[in-house]
Amino acid sequence: MNRYTFLLVTFLLLISTPCAFSEGTPQVVNYQGYVTDGGTPVNGNKTITFNIYDNSVGGALLWTSGPRVVSVTDGTFNYPLGSNNLLVPSVFSDTNRYLGITISPDPELAPRTKFTSVPYAFYAESAKSGGGWVDNGTVVELETPTDFVGIGRNYPINGNEVFGLHKTTTGYGGMNVNVSSSAGYPFYGYTTNGNFGAYHYYHGLTKSWNLYSNFGERFKIDSLGHAGLGIGSGTPVAFLEIEAGDTLAGYFTGTNDQANGTILHVEYTGPNTSNWDNTAIKGIANQNISSEFGIGGRFEGGYIGVIGTGYETGVIGTGMDDNGVSTGVRGTTVTTNFGTAYGVYAAGYGNTDAFVYGLYATAGGGATTGDRYAGYFSGNVHVNGTLSKSAGSFKIDHPLDPENKYLAHSFVESPDMMNVYNGNITTDQNGYAIVTLPEYFDALNKDFRYQLTTIGAFSQAIISEEISGNRFVIQTDKPNIKVSWQVTGIRNDAYAQQNRIEVESRKHNDHLGKYLNPEAFGKSLQQGIDYNHSKEAETERKKLVQNN
Repeated sequence: MNRYTFLLVTFLLLISTPCAFSEGTPQVVNYQGYVTDGGTPVNGNKTITFNIYDNSVGGALLWTSGPRVVSVTDGTFNYPLGSNNLLVPSVFSDTNRYLGITISPDPELAPRTKFTSVPYAFYAESAKSGGGWVDNGTVVELETPTDFVGIGRNYPINGNEVFGLHKTTTGYGGMNVNVSSSAGYPFYGYTTNGNFGAYHYYHGLTKSWNLYSNFGERFKIDSLGHAGLGIGSGTPVAFLEIEAGDTLAGYFTGTNDQANGTILHVEYTGPNTSNWDNTAIKGIANQNISSEFGIGGRFEGGYIGVIGTGYETGVIGTGMDDNGVSTGVRGTTVTTNFGTAYGVYAAGYGNTDAFVYGLYATAGGGATTGDRYAGYFSGNVHVNGTLSKSAGSFKIDHPLDPENKYLAHSFVESPDMMNVYNGNITTDQNGYAIVTLPEYFDALNKDFRYQLTTIGAFSQAIISEEISGNRFVIQTDKPNIKVSWQVTGIRNDAYAQQNRIEVESRKHNDHLGKYLNPEAFGKSLQQGIDYNHSKEAETERKKLVQNN
């Protein structure tokens, strides 16, 4: 229950100039009242809260002073509403406004006091100046106590918004800014210290749209529709060009639960040409410091890092180091636990009429002093199939001068998959010697052939018993004769039975009139079977160089 009684003495609108509601001008309504306690005038400081409502009971709270310490003398006090918390004119945009007063610790007094015409003059004064529009004789300015101007809406999206537009109809609208000078800048902005915060403009001469910040040009769209993002992209040559001085020029991330989800899709849909100018994605990393690396494109995947699919070629790599090691495609695999690691895995598939190469490599160029290897392997090599070659040899460091010379021997060839076994043995006192062969000999070989040579004495030697059960017997006409023997066999294992060497064969129609080694026959390189492949590889190399 309230023990205080209030009497409204007067409302007084405090204004000082015709621009009363400009920034810095008082915007208050002075309230004077008389308060008693049990009929006795009150003296001293009292904590009083003033609230403005849109109804005499309940209703919406439109404004509050918050708890204020007010001096009361002989029951009389004065308090300017709006002296602490800003009292905006729009509070009095309606005639139904009521003042509620609370003296702590008591509840709000009842009934509330209805405002008279004086506070509404406060709103009218605001309307008189155009709702914040002020003419200083030179320009017309809009000054609002809430620091927000809205067109199409009367509220800011967030507390820091100063100007807002809202449009619901279709077609052109929202805002139009026209600067008559072709070199004028329609939009610009500054920070409080006078430096550019950010500004953008449409340039009438170049017909380009530009966005700047303190660090220079950040975004530009030229008259051709080319867009440049980042630092140094003031003259973009592509429809989207991104340049950055930091680690990343562009970063894309996304979440997709679908099995074929795509984060970034780039597609070229124009016509095909004879050169390689039509590129969906092109990455260049320039690095002039020899001790560091530049990577044009780097891709990582949970299972596969890069998949290349093309009408003719899926992936092409070209290295262009003029002096050091240059690598077209490099594959490296590291497995830390178990399994199989392939540095490069190649497979080729085709129909019955096609030449199919799992891996095709060629070595060309103008090298005259260095070696040219179509394939170079540092480690063991296994061919699970038939190996064909124009020649073969081993090449090692020369045993007598390993630092300065190589030693090479050619392979021993035969037309019929021949295996060779040999050794030395001495006959006993009766002139017999039993030669035991490996236990797999009979399973691996057939069509055996023998060679015997006596050592240290003139003596006759024969094969007295041919190979059976992985052994054969040598007999000499004298005892204790040393014999050098050699046995050959033709491979008879399952693979050899299915893949006999075709000693003579007719060339494929595409190879007729061409040579594996045309220079050996005094022919031009153009008559080589592999000439077209080598030419294509060289053409591709030149295209890559031109496009980089």
